[in-house]
Amino acid sequence: MRAAAAFVALAAGIAAARWLAPVPSAACFAMAAVCLGVAAVAGQRMTGAALLAAMMTFGAGWFGVRVESVPRDSLARILEGGTGNAPLTVRGVVLTSPRMMVRERSGLARFVVASPRVRFDLQVDSVLMEGGGWQCASGRLWVRVEGEELPTVRAGDRVRMTGLVSLPGPPTNPGEQDIRPIAAERGFVGSLSLSGPGLIAADEKPTGFAAVRAAWLAGTAALNDRAHRVVENAAGDDPLARSMLAGLLLGDDDPAQRDVYNAFARQGLVHILSISGFHLSALAMIALGLLRLSGDRGWLEPVILAAVILLYCAMLPPASPILRSAAMVLIILLADALGRRYDAVTLLIWIGAGLLVWRPMDLWSVGYQLSLGLTLALLWLTPKVKPRLFTARLKGTVREHPMADRLADHVQESVAANLVCWLVAAPVVACRMGVLSPLAFATSFVVGPLVMVVLAIGYVALMVGMVVPAAAGMASGVLSWLTTGAVAVVRFADAWSLSAVYLPPLSGVWAFGATVCIVVVLAVPLRGWKGKPLVTMFAAGVLVVWTGLELGLPRRLAAGTRLRIDTLDVDNGTCHFLRSGGEALMWDCGSLSNAGVQARIIAAARELGVSKAPTAVITHPDIDHYAGILDAVRPLGIKRVLVPRRFLEDASEKPRGPAAEAVRELERAGVEVRAVAEGETLALGEVTLRFLSPPRECDWDEDNDHSLVAEVQSEGGESLALMTGDIQDAAVTRLAEAYPALRPAVLEVPHHGSAREPAIRWVEALNPAVAIQSTGQRRAGDPRWAAARSGRVWLTTATQGACWVEVGTVVRAGSTLGDGR
Repeated sequence: MRAAAAFVALAAGIAAARWLAPVPSAACFAMAAVCLGVAAVAGQRMTGAALLAAMMTFGAGWFGVRVESVPRDSLARILEGGTGNAPLTVRGVVLTSPRMMVRERSGLARFVVASPRVRFDLQVDSVLMEGGGWQCASGRLWVRVEGEELPTVRAGDRVRMTGLVSLPGPPTNPGEQDIRPIAAERGFVGSLSLSGPGLIAADEKPTGFAAVRAAWLAGTAALNDRAHRVVENAAGDDPLARSMLAGLLLGDDDPAQRDVYNAFARQGLVHILSISGFHLSALAMIALGLLRLSGDRGWLEPVILAAVILLYCAMLPPASPILRSAAMVLIILLADALGRRYDAVTLLIWIGAGLLVWRPMDLWSVGYQLSLGLTLALLWLTPKVKPRLFTARLKGTVREHPMADRLADHVQESVAANLVCWLVAAPVVACRMGVLSPLAFATSFVVGPLVMVVLAIGYVALMVGMVVPAAAGMASGVLSWLTTGAVAVVRFADAWSLSAVYLPPLSGVWAFGATVCIVVVLAVPLRGWKGKPLVTMFAAGVLVVWTGLELGLPRRLAAGTRLRIDTLDVDNGTCHFLRSGGEALMWDCGSLSNAGVQARIIAAARELGVSKAPTAVITHPDIDHYAGILDAVRPLGIKRVLVPRRFLEDASEKPRGPAAEAVRELERAGVEVRAVAEGETLALGEVTLRFLSPPRECDWDEDNDHSLVAEVQSEGGESLALMTGDIQDAAVTRLAEAYPALRPAVLEVPHHGSAREPAIRWVEALNPAVAIQSTGQRRAGDPRWAAARSGRVWLTTATQGACWVEVGTVVRAGSTLGDGR
């Protein structure tokens, strides 16, 4: 309890430092010292409170040191006041060997054109100033090099390079993570983009301590490269097995197998694919089993296991989950090696506090929350739950079938552990990811053992292969069969409609309260606890009622709002959410960038309170308007997709194209795909969408001109908004002639704001109060639109982030990066 109280105090101090008014770190540390002094002289009752206050103020001050403070020589200070995308020449040491950025190939992502890039990290030590001299600087940069050619540099090399520097900016979409504090905590200043490897040149070699560090980086990079070759030999020619093994053994994330990752995530098994305490514990068990074949080694066992884990971690990229899991396992091994009795739960809580001191921003990481929380639940709750599920055997009795009894005992413990993990993790997963996986409890029984066997064979192959790389290939057949089987089981479960239940947005307070209630239900027997009868039933009742209120409360717009339009920042693409009267519709769902756009759209929808959008509209067959539609079907409950006739014609004429793929996959998911045209209407809450274009029979040459155009009308026929897609000259000219009296309050600027003369004249004639331009940087601020922009609110996603408009008795508008007006 003392450890838990100290942990809560530290976490509260960190959270207060981030969310409340900033207090200088020096002042916090001074207050912590005063509290410690009070604890030293105060009576027993005051000592605990003073120590907790010291822990809290220390946490607040430490957060300022680790996240908010900027070193005097930081590159961030030198670039302070800049707007980014400015040329910069720097010198520094390469931290990670260059690797090709693998693009996502599943679903519609393979149709999105993406230029090849190479990436690596750089530790900056100096920067070239305008006067021509070098100035000392500190900080790290994410380096991106255009092209398929790998630069001839390795980790540990000191280099000089010139590129365009970009600083991390604030979130531009609802629900988007703010990477600035995370980057600051890890020492990253921004990114540096290079047009080619020719802009990288070798520099003088480092000396002194820098030389030692460079040698360490080069050595670990060589181990990592060798480990990748071993895994490739072990996986053979099967790309799925290669991707799975690289993730399980080396922590690699393969975007090319994103569909597999998503299936595991929907089934609550994503932790299996990324290195965590589960994987390191499996490695420790395998190494311990092999070690004990040589006899009992006493205190040497944890020492040797720790050496194996350290060597293994040296092969891996320095990612937070890997290092976090390694720290937990190594400290537990150290406690075992010391030979003293210890309480595992207490030790783990202190480890969690130490991890927060190391990386305070992990307090908001779902990986940290689940890793620490589930490990605590396994240690504390599993022994309490198992006797309530199965009849306990009396200790000391003779067992007629010891092997069978031991196996049954392991199965029972596995059942209890899986049930505990599933129940304890469910509120956090439901709140943070919006999904409940009812079959995860059963699926893990099949997939878990398969993955354990894969890990056992894979780790042995890795150990042997590091010495004799070719020997790892002997395991390729078995590993390929096992990984394929595990994926097949997950995909089979994922095909069931109720295997992943997507939930409306749930509050963080509910997640905390629900977790507490579940822990009480699991920990306290039904007969009561310390004279308090039926506390378990009370906790269960609170959980049911609270969950019902969270799920059942209607999420309506502000009073008097007839229509709300939310336009997301999806680079050179379009995605709008239209809401009215408790109903929602998605208007386009795409981007020209496949860098997590689907996850961005779903996260933004949840943050906005959009849990269901039964109808989606795809305005035309350009993929920047529907690249994310397949990934949105299940989370948003899409049942019907409306398209223009040209979309279906494109799918028929190009059966291997993106439109055909979208139609096939949508129909396979049970979604109706229907063509609509001018004259048709669609009800949405208190408003009606009236399609104005394209005509049923039109022969325009450009696909863009066939975009669906809809006017959003109130019940009284007032024109609230006009959604235009990517219409160009032919469609614009026809609309101007056919509907001369059209005067919408809100207008989607045609074709992302492409400055075509008919469109400019038409927008000026429509004279909307608010114009929304969904575009990338290339079309933002085009001077040819200057006259049309004047006299109205003009929202541009490239410069203002996600935008919103509410139409009621008045029209209100705003954006993520600007104030509402």
